[in-house]
Amino acid sequence: ASDVYKRQHLNDTKKGLGSKIDRHESLGKGMLGSEFFRLLAADPRMNGIPLILETPDEEIWGEEIAWLYSLPQK
Repeated sequence: ASDVYKRQHLNDTKKGLGSKIDRHESLGKGMLGSEFFRLLAADPRMNGIPLILETPDEEIWGEEIAWLYSLPQK
């Protein structure tokens, strides 16, 4: 996948699929939920792809990044 994606923006969403509304939410707190991010962290296709955090509360960015690193990787 790294030959296709140069980087990936990462956020949860306040609105559901097909809403045509792009409202970012903190990781694991929105419609995607924490299970989505666990699956993403475990997907080997994501290895080596830089992630750009796009969540609304910059005061918890450090916590969100730490949470991502704590997820099981395969």
